[in-house]
Amino acid sequence: MLRQIFVTGATGFIGENLIQRRMAAADGHIKILTRRTQASQAASDGRIEQVVGELLKPETYQAALAECDTVVHLAAATGRATPEEYQRVNVEGTEVLLRACKTAGVRKFLHVSTIAAGYPNQRYYPYAKTKAQAEVLVRESGLEFVIVRPTLVLGDNSPIWKTLAKIAGLPVIPLPEGRAVRVQPVHVDDVVRGLEHLLARDRFDGDVLELGGPRPMPFREFLQLIQSALRGVPGRITSIPLAPIRLGLAAIEPVLRPLMPVTAGQLSVFANDSVASENWLLAELRAGMPTTEETIAALVAAGGRGDDPKTQAKTQASKPPRQTKPLSESSQRVLVEECRTFAAYLVGGPSSAYIEERYALATQAHGLAHDEEFSCFDRAALRVARRGRIFARWADAYCAFFARNGALRRKLVLLAAILEHVAPTNEAFDRTNSSGAARAVLSLAAYGLTSAVSLLLGAAVLLPAGVLCWIATRTVGSDAHARQAQ
Repeated sequence: MLRQIFVTGATGFIGENLIQRRMAAADGHIKILTRRTQASQAASDGRIEQVVGELLKPETYQAALAECDTVVHLAAATGRATPEEYQRVNVEGTEVLLRACKTAGVRKFLHVSTIAAGYPNQRYYPYAKTKAQAEVLVRESGLEFVIVRPTLVLGDNSPIWKTLAKIAGLPVIPLPEGRAVRVQPVHVDDVVRGLEHLLARDRFDGDVLELGGPRPMPFREFLQLIQSALRGVPGRITSIPLAPIRLGLAAIEPVLRPLMPVTAGQLSVFANDSVASENWLLAELRAGMPTTEETIAALVAAGGRGDDPKTQAKTQASKPPRQTKPLSESSQRVLVEECRTFAAYLVGGPSSAYIEERYALATQAHGLAHDEEFSCFDRAALRVARRGRIFARWADAYCAFFARNGALRRKLVLLAAILEHVAPTNEAFDRTNSSGAARAVLSLAAYGLTSAVSLLLGAAVLLPAGVLCWIATRTVGSDAHARQAQ
């Protein structure tokens, strides 16, 4: 009898590779739960059926589930989600799905978890905690189940590989370490082979199977292998303390999470070994696994070189001039509000419709109209500055010293040029002070004090953001780790 499989999380990295492999197979029928129709999976000769629905709304997929005998559960909240969102999707979503399975008569449940669910140190890491809680629900469900915990998953278009390639391209790599942790990277093809192996063998014996690559290694060695493949020689790696970084991130996370490129929890990869314990599945798969060196070489040969600055510069030089990207209504609204706030900061008064129009055109012409084109820190600085004229003063004071060529300063210069040539705002630039020398000295002192206070306040807000962005572009504890660890 052909197996009828219901898959959640089919659009994720592991899910997409599993579905592609199943599409190439001649046996079985798969139903995938998706929030919207996926054009990439439409041509499947009828063996892949898309079920449009939501994990937490079983009524949207209950009928399709009743036609299946096995569930492969990959869906999860990852990245910089709030603790509440992790709880809602990873725990409540799994609980709802398990209940739906019982109602539908589905008896077999393959739960794809993460190596992080077994971390002994899960402090600050709600993702790992909720994935561990979901595992408990699966164990206590009464269904026939198996749990798979992949480690760091590599492959074409792997989020973790893109991050690692960028890191390895740096002349010096800052590696946050609480201790010398080990990793056991695995290729996505081997993870998918493992899942198919379990389905083909019908092994739902209640095992928790950790799945890694051919061998464990120190994180440093792993990075040096990538460096050697990309640059010909291993580069320099320097350790930075992990504990104070995580403590600081955890302290500001409740307030600044939307601005943070990485959270304290996502740095848990540097505080815990990501190594698979030996088990029968890993033993059976290991013989067919490529070595880590072979995997890295194949990824580099396929063009996965990250964003090396020299290569990027050559690529950009060979491209035709970039076409001006049209402004959407939302971008236009952001620029108008931004213009008003920045004008209030620069000249102490409101802007006009004409100034706002000229500002939008100027930012567009200079490539400053679209936030998604800015660096992580530039986006953070702009978010702070847009909150009001006082915040704009703080952000400008900090960026004047530490980000002189950043997006915020460039935008302020553009707007100042416009304001200087338009009445009545030009008066703020032409105004002179005819008071005596004593008052001039006092004014300068007051200005210096105000600037110093603004710099300190700006540093209090933007220095953490700068550190976070620095960590995000130079370490592995980003959204990529959470996604690939599913």
